[in-house]
Order: sequence, then structure tokens, then C-alpha cells
Amino acid sequence: PKAGISNVRELLSKARAKPGTVSYGSLGVASSAHVAMETLAQQEGVELLHVPYQGTGPGVTALLGGEIDMLFASVGPSLPHVRGGRLVPVGITSRKRSSVVPDVPTFIESGLNFEVEGWFGIMVHRNTPASALQVLRREFWNFVSSKEFTEGVVLKNGYEPTTISPDQAEKFLVENRLKWASWVKRVEPRLRKSS
Repeated sequence: PKAGISNVRELLSKARAKPGTVSYGSLGVASSAHVAMETLAQQEGVELLHVPYQGTGPGVTALLGGEIDMLFASVGPSLPHVRGGRLVPVGITSRKRSSVVPDVPTFIESGLNFEVEGWFGIMVHRNTPASALQVLRREFWNFVSSKEFTEGVVLKNGYEPTTISPDQAEKFLVENRLKWASWVKRVEPRLRKSS
């Protein structure tokens, strides 16, 4: 709140005005948060100062303590600090707004061509018998799409329930890998410089 920044455009303006001095925390060198922030910085023509941490917890603590200016973090771990008025969310990187903090616009709504969503997946060995795979797919699908899981675990912890059916999973994984590979290739010099 002391920064007086309420949206992602104001944050980028501050970074443009003071190249290399606005700092951001990541979940470690070459982590998804590091790659994503450097991709955004390159796309928007800003130079940021990278400060790596070992996980979300230390990054949020550093942000609360004023050691860094910003951080990409999941809604869940940040939520108590947002609700307590100690952190200001300036944007959501997913395609749609979070139902947990519905007043926070997406980066896309803020006019940025930028989208990042985290996800969790369940994988098995490629040699798993087809009959076992069929049972696992059905049972896991029933579980992750259940009301108990989406409301009792996902929403309760500040995340959004989005499920990808087993028949869509391979396509999703291929597209996701290609997106991140292109981002890493595009910002590799920046990653090395900010390590």
C-alpha cells in the first residue's frame, strides 16, 4: 500500500521511469515466475531487478518487508495479506478474473497481451496398462470435478477450479510446453543476466 500503485499499468510506468531499480521476487532462478516476469518485462520494454527466493513463502515475506517491489504469486498464499490490507493485488495473470478477488482485473483487461496460469496434473508411467489407465482417468476425473474437491480444496485455498478432461490433457501439455519453451528462448539472455 505504501507504493501507491493500484494497477499493473501504474507499476509498469514506475518501472519505465526508473529502469533497473524496480525489483521483483521470483520463486528461484529460471522458475516459472522468473521466466514469466522477464517475458512481461521484455514485452513491455522495462528493465527490472530480479531477486530470487526459495519459494513463495520467502517471496511474500520479502514483499511484506519491503525488500522487493513486486512478486508474481498465487492468490492462495497472498490472500490473507491482501484481505489484511498489507498487499495490493494489481492484476490477475489468468484469462479470467479470480472469483476470490473479483475486483482485481486481469492483465488482458488492463490492455496487456499476457496470460499465465499455473496448474497441477496427475501423471503415470507411459507403460501403465490401458485397463488401469482407464480406471485411473475415470476416478481422478470424478474426484477433481467433484463439488467436495472444487469447493473444499480448490476455492478454499484461493485457487480457481479449471479441469481439463483426460482426452484434452495431451493437447494442453503440448501447447503449454511450446509456449514456455518459446518464452525461455526469447528471454534467455535476460534470465542469465538476472540470475
